[in-house]
Amino acid sequence: MAKQAGVRLRQPTTGSWKPGQSGNPAGMPPIKREWRERCRELMEAEDGGWDKLADMVTDPRSSHHMDALKLVAAYAYGQPPARTELTGAEGGLVRIVVERVEPQKQEAKA
Repeated sequence: MAKQAGVRLRQPTTGSWKPGQSGNPAGMPPIKREWRERCRELMEAEDGGWDKLADMVTDPRSSHHMDALKLVAAYAYGQPPARTELTGAEGGLVRIVVERVEPQKQEAKA
């Protein structure tokens, strides 16, 4: 395995997914499915989440006003892109080296 400047590159594994094969053939785990259903029930209840969320968004005195606005905006328009700036020592340039690693051929067993 190649190692350069603290970066560890993963070698490709043999037996990876074949074209068209799902990486998650079992689908969503049941606990996650149940959680999603319970959240939907809460939001759609008569005195439920949508009304409470709307109240939080429209009431600037609410302690959750900004959090509610951010949540609604993120789902309505998508989250703003996260930016990360990398600099070297003393604000200088960062040198990035990409090295191609050829997979090792496995020898046939006799």
